[in-house]
Amino acid sequence: MKKCSLILLGCFCGMWVMSCHSANSNDTRQFHSDKPVSIAMTGYPEQYPVFSVADTAFDFGNIQEGDVVQFAFRFKNTGSKPLIISEASSTCGCTIPDYPKNPVAPGQEDILKVVFIINRYQ
Repeated sequence: MKKCSLILLGCFCGMWVMSCHSANSNDTRQFHSDKPVSIAMTGYPEQYPVFSVADTAFDFGNIQEGDVVQFAFRFKNTGSKPLIISEASSTCGCTIPDYPKNPVAPGQEDILKVVFIINRYQ
């Protein structure tokens, strides 16, 4: 009887340890990286929004410390679903983006404003 109780106790402890591991296996963790991330889309491309912009860079020219310069990038959702920009940020704090908070409908154009503040450059 004592041997049977020890075997049952051992099995119970083993199942308990395994259940703790499987409960943590579904954890999601957030991380920050300065490297661009690409996400593979599955399904058909026509089922997604597409962020299309003609001008991907802008030359502010010669500017001095303390200057504040800005540019508005015009973009278009060339996909078939609404485009939602959930966040826009820079890595140094010297560039402040202002993006549309509402969804951009398919075929609709909008503006992503960028303000560059020289004295914040690090």
